Amino acid sequence: MSWSPVIAQDVAVGDHVRLPNGEELSVTRVDPDHLGLTTYLKLVEDTDERWMCFVMPKDRELELRTG
Repeated sequence: MSWSPVIAQDVAVGDHVRLPNGEELSVTRVDPDHLGLTTYLKLVEDTDERWMCFVMPKDRELELRTG
């Protein structure tokens, strides 16, 4: 397993990312234009194990798990 840089707006459902705060999230939903703000989005993990979301600017760099 390795990590590659990715811009938040390029993250898709099914991706596994490491957030700026170090938490990891398996993306099950991407909400663009969070609360009507066209420069922000919300990444959501909604599984039987947990529910978690993270709101960030669309141009924020994250790490994408690859391999």
